[in-house]
Amino acid sequence: MTVIRRLVSDSKDIRHSTNFLNNQLNAATLEIFRLKEQLAKVQKDALFDSLSGLYNRRAFDGDMFTLIHAGQQVSLIMLDIDHFKALNDNYGHLFGDQIIRAIAKRLQSLCRDGVTAYRYGGEEFALIAPHKSLRIARQFAESVRRSIEKLTVKDRRSGQSVGSITASFGVVEKIEGDSLESLIGRADGLLYEAKNLGRNRVMPL
Repeated sequence: MTVIRRLVSDSKDIRHSTNFLNNQLNAATLEIFRLKEQLAKVQKDALFDSLSGLYNRRAFDGDMFTLIHAGQQVSLIMLDIDHFKALNDNYGHLFGDQIIRAIAKRLQSLCRDGVTAYRYGGEEFALIAPHKSLRIARQFAESVRRSIEKLTVKDRRSGQSVGSITASFGVVEKIEGDSLESLIGRADGLLYEAKNLGRNRVMPL
């Protein structure tokens, strides 16, 4: 009987140990799941701009670098909101944020066929157009320019409309020997040429 009692006791101890280990395993599994969720959120936050909801500069650099070094045809569109500093000064930074979000929403609605929108920084945005020639990318940029021009933004606090918002564009296609820096430099050069010629236009003509 003593042997039987000992076996029964040992069996109970094993069950208790097994239950304890199962509980520990379940807790560890849940913690791993939570950590994976947190990691996914951190990774997402690292690639997205919180104000506009678009991909950010870090995502842009990575995607553009990959396309350039893959030897693929790609065009780049850089655009900058016209008179943004004056709008900020006259209506406040919250209104400036409102304009950023409105432009971002419009870009998201227009991007298709592999074109991706990014907030490059400040009031400047970038559109990466894989497998698109300069001619096609320029046509797309012109359609974006016209669409932005139709935007009417009102100050949410006062209800006052500032009229139409416009943007200037520089469009380039990757050529042999281009680096990320040279491609962006050429696009920015055309963008500021558009600014100097009166804004609200796409360069090259």
